[in-house]
Amino acid sequence: MCEGGEKITHIFSVLKKEVYAGKKGSELDALAESLIKEAGGKPAFKNYKPTFADTPYRYTLCLSVNNQIVHGYPTDAVILQKGDVVSLDLGMKYQGYYLDCALTVGIDPVSPANKNLIESTRQALKKAISVATPGHTFGDVGHAIQEELKTNNLVPVKNLCGHDIGTFLHGDLQILNFGKPGTGEPIQPYTFFTIEPMASFSSPMGVIEDEYVFITGDDRSSAHFEVTLMTTEKGNIVLTPILDL
Repeated sequence: MCEGGEKITHIFSVLKKEVYAGKKGSELDALAESLIKEAGGKPAFKNYKPTFADTPYRYTLCLSVNNQIVHGYPTDAVILQKGDVVSLDLGMKYQGYYLDCALTVGIDPVSPANKNLIESTRQALKKAISVATPGHTFGDVGHAIQEELKTNNLVPVKNLCGHDIGTFLHGDLQILNFGKPGTGEPIQPYTFFTIEPMASFSSPMGVIEDEYVFITGDDRSSAHFEVTLMTTEKGNIVLTPILDL
């Protein structure tokens, strides 16, 4: 999974540079699929059917813009504009293992409020990673996210969460974006999971707009960051270090 993590992180470094006004969602989707195949991987989301959906997802990339929290469709109809808040969420299967990560970028000029939203969600993920180690619980992880967002007058989205991952894309474990210290399952060494804070200004629950697409209840922007990590005996290794991009 380490090699796959390096490859998908590189893919994100390329995709991030292609997020600009006038870019079509379909162009980003085609680029993401091409880069995954060049890396020797397979798109993890394309033709995948999660339990909440009736039909398989049709795209390689999830492209969520402004009030869309997750699972937005990267189509010809989506043309990015100045001021947009854009979340890229991508999964890849590489040598039998899955990697999953996401990041949010703003297209200048970005409002001060949206800049704070993006940066605070990034910082919430950093805080969560710091406690995602043996000796802590998944409640500690959720609490770290919740408190960092609260400090910046934001709220976590509570009905969307991280998950365990490995030879499967989504397991049964739910890594919530809120919690109480010392609660939840203890974090064990040598486990693989994602942490993915999703934040909004005032909407603690994502609203289903479509079969896949979740939007904010206040119709304002949302931000989303995600990494796949592996715990060790005493710490963790971030396999998809997209926060360094």
